[in-house]
Amino acid sequence: MKVRDLMSYPIATVRPEDTVLTAVKRMAGEKKGSVLVARDCLLKECLGIVTTSQIFRRVFAEGRDPAAVSV
Repeated sequence: MKVRDLMSYPIATVRPEDTVLTAVKRMAGEKKGSVLVARDCLLKECLGIVTTSQIFRRVFAEGRDPAAVSV
């Protein structure tokens, strides 16, 4: 079995300059628990992944504004 066999499509993505609020809206709109951070829409350069649990721990729990924090 390969990773692609377990992946769901479409893949929710954001750019590194996008805010956490943008990421949350994208996850909610696509009913995903994470987003892929990529420099371009063709996913040629994947920089990482952001999950809802990371957002809760590193943004909301610390009282930070999701509209002011980049992913």
